Amino acid sequence: MKTVLLGILFCCICSFASAAETLENKLNKIVIKEFACEEAQAKDVFELVRQKSKEADPEGKGINFVFQDYPEGGAIVTISLNDIPLGKLIEYICISSKLKYKVDTHAVIIYKDKKEEKKPAK
Repeated sequence: MKTVLLGILFCCICSFASAAETLENKLNKIVIKEFACEEAQAKDVFELVRQKSKEADPEGKGINFVFQDYPEGGAIVTISLNDIPLGKLIEYICISSKLKYKVDTHAVIIYKDKKEEKKPAK
């Protein structure tokens, strides 16, 4: 019985890891031909990324975003890029808005950088 339960648990863990890996692969394979925004709220920028990812995805599904501990107001983003993999675009937006991201099984999770909050004022 224990062997069966361990086998089921192992399969669940493996499928979770492969789903996240699949999303990671999608982030590398989907290329956004043109992306530009000027002085936009970071949350609005990610909504535009979601729409662009859906347009560029051969499956037509795109990428979903989940926001955790998202700061009120959010950062202002200005960015203009061409022919960029979706994963790199998300990375650059996060860098410019001082946010972090992680790839989950079904979505990219966007969250605030706790380290940025703790930096002392100069």
